[in-house]
Amino acid sequence: MQTSFESNKGFAGDDAVEGAFIGAMDAKDEDEFIRRVWGGLRRAARVSAPVLRPVGRRALPMALRLLGQRVRPIGGAQQVDAMDAFADVVADLAFTEHDIDEFVPVLAGMAGRYAVRTLTSAATRASRPAAARAIGRAVTRATSRAAREVMSRRGPRAIRAIPHVVRGVTILVRRGSVAPHALPRLIRQAATRVAASPQAAVRLAGPSLAARQLRARASAQPA
Repeated sequence: MQTSFESNKGFAGDDAVEGAFIGAMDAKDEDEFIRRVWGGLRRAARVSAPVLRPVGRRALPMALRLLGQRVRPIGGAQQVDAMDAFADVVADLAFTEHDIDEFVPVLAGMAGRYAVRTLTSAATRASRPAAARAIGRAVTRATSRAAREVMSRRGPRAIRAIPHVVRGVTILVRRGSVAPHALPRLIRQAATRVAASPQAAVRLAGPSLAARQLRARASAQPA
């Protein structure tokens, strides 16, 4: 079945959603981040309300409920956090819906915030907000492209692999194994490898009980 991401065309509201997330990347904590993302989307909706309505109705509320849980990653060897739970929602929706494009820019924004939160402190974000937003912008855009590539090759439910890709590369940067500026390139390269490998896609995109538990805690269910 041909789906919209297979043509490599993004959701019509990608730029506005991306802008809302990027503009909040330097937030000191998740409460501030959530408020600023909502504010950014409301401002964008004044110009393009019909385009952004689906995001504001389903994708963004689910994502922000998950981010609002403020829990540390859980799950032993296979850690999960809000990104995994959100991707799991999208994978479930892929069983029943033709167009899940509205969710891709939101997941990408969550990935950008994960990278910023992992690689910078609240004090650094306050003193160097432009640097925090630059990291978030680069990771958000790389993740959006990575998600579309993986889904176009391995199907929409393979979106569950994307949080693993982002987390793995970000941890390498935090440990000093690679330079921060390489983060977006490495995300794209890792996604390309997953897209080219049925085995990797199956291994990384399987359902996770821990992700389901986070979903239940946040009442984040597809409607």
